[in-house]
Amino acid sequence: MDFGNVDVFVFDLDGTVWYWTRLIPGVRKTVTKLKKLGKTVLYVTNNTIESRKNLAKRLGEFGIETRYKDVINAGIVIGYYIKEHNGTALALNVETEKDLKEVGVSIRKRPPVDYVVVTEDWDFDYQQLSLAFDAVTAGGKLLTSVMGRHWLVGNKMVPGVGCWVKAVEFATNTIATTLGKPSDYMAKIVSRRLDDCKRTVYIGDEYESDVLFGQKLGCYTILVNTGMDKNKTSQIKPDLKLSTVADLLHHI
Repeated sequence: MDFGNVDVFVFDLDGTVWYWTRLIPGVRKTVTKLKKLGKTVLYVTNNTIESRKNLAKRLGEFGIETRYKDVINAGIVIGYYIKEHNGTALALNVETEKDLKEVGVSIRKRPPVDYVVVTEDWDFDYQQLSLAFDAVTAGGKLLTSVMGRHWLVGNKMVPGVGCWVKAVEFATNTIATTLGKPSDYMAKIVSRRLDDCKRTVYIGDEYESDVLFGQKLGCYTILVNTGMDKNKTSQIKPDLKLSTVADLLHHI
């Protein structure tokens, strides 16, 4: 592919750009070069441990100045979904609550509510489980970002959001609707930011949540070997495989 004809480069975050506490080598240099070439750089992530405004701020702290509107995380997508359905919401994570408020969702602290949102949360505990249980059994529909089992923070693998979503599902005998990558709904929201998907490159570290998602969008897809699917194979085939984001410099 002629990357000179590409207008937009979309990056996943976890395992592609950073390991949360540290930036992956070469990312800052690559993004800086893309911006100097006049390319639009966006970030699309299932990360809900922080609001999208704080994710953009975190990128800035790593030396990658980013407008918050150039970050689309699963929390914002969940917010659009609830707003589209004219619903009220209870969000266990205060950072996701910020995302929901940003798009105008009506927030409740106690049931009854239309939607119960369970996302990544360092502070998930029995009280939150009980609150989610009460809200779902009172009629709230359970929503989440992704059913991730674990993710990499620094050099350590830690439990993912799927662990506490499973707890709520088990307690309430219900199944959560997942709205993060590679869901069709998230694809719909992200596509609104892309003028021409044929002139867009999507870069990520996972076959399903990144390559498959990029294919749904109709983008050229790149898999980097730095994250959750490192050294794995799949029937899902990216257009290009690179060792790291830094290797993109050889193609632009």
